[in-house]
Amino acid sequence: MKKCLSFILALVLCVSLAGCASTSQNQNKETLQLNLEPCVGKTLPEVCELLNVEEADITENPQIMRRDFNAKTEFAGHQFTRYLCFGDKDGEKLFYGGGYETIVESKGEELAVLIDELKNTLIDTYGEPTTYPGYGGALGDKRDFSDVTFDVFIEDWSLNDSKAGQIRLTVTIHEERAVVMVQYSAASY
Repeated sequence: MKKCLSFILALVLCVSLAGCASTSQNQNKETLQLNLEPCVGKTLPEVCELLNVEEADITENPQIMRRDFNAKTEFAGHQFTRYLCFGDKDGEKLFYGGGYETIVESKGEELAVLIDELKNTLIDTYGEPTTYPGYGGALGDKRDFSDVTFDVFIEDWSLNDSKAGQIRLTVTIHEERAVVMVQYSAASY
């Protein structure tokens, strides 16, 4: 009887530990969650409730006026910082956007592959980009940044209609590295 009870307890413990390990691995292996329209115009506690996160899981980043998630998000082999943006309106700090940011330490193939992964994901989700035709800083098909020392390239996707906001993919080249951001911004809040 004791052996049977010990075996059952050991089995329950193993299943519990396997479930915890699976949960913690999945928390940091997310896709990019950019469907943030329901959060627009809400306060931080309301946004946290909608996103099912604790305020303790988010740290204020006053240098760039945003709040960063403490846990990194993995996408296409890169660690992204997920963030939320709040602006002042009628004396309250209200949500108007959020996204993901990562730094790529080279301007070569690694950056080109990441841009392709991001663009393909965004096209699959939101359709073809709606970047203003003829805009000189459009990312378009550019993948060779070897001759760029400092510049900013963007690609936009309008959501539903112009009132819903947009998704913007931004690649900022700083000498030998790049900052890559994907951000949702509300049209108004």
